[in-house]
Amino acid sequence: MKRILAVYIVLLLGLTSIFATPNTLYFMEYLPYQSFMNPAMQPRCTTYVELPAMSTISVYGNTGGLSLNDFMYVKDDKLVTFLHPEFGNKEAVYSKLMESPGADFELDLSLFGFGFRLKEKGYVHINASVRADVSLGLPKDIITLGMNGTPDTVNVNSYKVDVPLSMNAYLDLNGGYSEKINEKWTVGGRLHLMYGLANVRLKSSDLTLDLSQQEWKLSGGIKGDVSIPGINVETDENGEVTGLKTVEGVEEFFKSLSYSMGASVDLGAVYKPIPELKISLSVKDLGFMYWKTNAMQLAGDFDFSFKGVDLQESEEEEKSEGTENPEKEENSNIMEELGVFYAKNGAYTSLMNGKIYAGVEYSFLENMMSVGVVSKTSYNYNHWDEEITVGYNIRPCSWFGISASYSLISGKSSTIGLGVNLRIPPLSFYAVSDYTPVHYSADGIPYKTSAVNVQAGLVLTMGCKKKKPVEETPEDVLPEPAPTEVSTPAE
Repeated sequence: MKRILAVYIVLLLGLTSIFATPNTLYFMEYLPYQSFMNPAMQPRCTTYVELPAMSTISVYGNTGGLSLNDFMYVKDDKLVTFLHPEFGNKEAVYSKLMESPGADFELDLSLFGFGFRLKEKGYVHINASVRADVSLGLPKDIITLGMNGTPDTVNVNSYKVDVPLSMNAYLDLNGGYSEKINEKWTVGGRLHLMYGLANVRLKSSDLTLDLSQQEWKLSGGIKGDVSIPGINVETDENGEVTGLKTVEGVEEFFKSLSYSMGASVDLGAVYKPIPELKISLSVKDLGFMYWKTNAMQLAGDFDFSFKGVDLQESEEEEKSEGTENPEKEENSNIMEELGVFYAKNGAYTSLMNGKIYAGVEYSFLENMMSVGVVSKTSYNYNHWDEEITVGYNIRPCSWFGISASYSLISGKSSTIGLGVNLRIPPLSFYAVSDYTPVHYSADGIPYKTSAVNVQAGLVLTMGCKKKKPVEETPEDVLPEPAPTEVSTPAE
């Protein structure tokens, strides 16, 4: 079991590149990653090639607006927590916890990719990557219990226990194409074919924790869908879970992988009413996954009571056992007393975590500078998220560009966005972050930051020089005839 868990930790935590691409990249025209947010966008360079494990190295995380500074801070040269009797502010922390939707993580490891311009107006993209995303909700009632305690010291206090969890991991093979219809309109799309690796979706169903002086009782249900290769749930004839069985060794684990397929599409459009103004809109990951590898539906009914511990009885039991320290039977008894759990084999489907991008950008000085704003709306298994980023971009030539941005929602006056692209043909190095911390502790800890989104890499780009405009002679204007000498008759 430990070996299999280690494999999953490597697969899920070892991925280091995300398709939650920093919004700042939306305005960096000499890089190909605009097309991952809007498939209609075409890179300035005619050809690019991604280097495996080098072109897209990034990490993303969002704690729903919560930062370290919410829980501890410096007052009178002393580090204090929000529970400090004089300087603490428990009400402010409680309010932030109630507003937070939870924590989200999205990761992607690019295996290979390339793109090229086709007949001046078209652009083709090919990519393969391993993707993973995790979403975890916060139990609001349990937070209330932890912050305020039980208001009724005599009767029963009831709290809802709701911690929704979603996890996906899959291989993504995708290809895209964009077409410049005319000087104003460009449209594009990207098709994803996906091979599922693992999926977990859990939600509680009327799960309640009742607390009193006499008893703590957990009752209610939990349900969800699970598809994890290498782990089999054993059940009896009634479908009740009796145990878990795992494959032996890493080699057997990879042999247990089988096909769980899915598909999704990205659609986008770019409209330029005037050459300097660009308006764009796209939807990403419209699709689903069909899970069938060890797929099952889980349901559980909790009925667990805790009435305290008799310390005197526990001490007598330890003395009777002598110096031996065998595994206590109480632990297994507690697991059995938690409740009854059922599992039913069967394939199921899950929706992809979709995104909507909307952007406006105005360029000036012959497109060497621009200002823009982009909105990203995300949906996952638990909640909706929104981010709005404004940016100022300088791109004086094909070998250098820099962008500065600010994200209005998760930035919270504690971070700024920065992006730089340095090209030494054919290598293009870039580093981008939407949430670069501006406040650090004496130990170098960004204590006011609630989100991180950093992406950097090295990608091959060719054909990036800006073409000079070609002067054309209008067809309806004919050249003036050359002057001819007119002879006059002799007198």
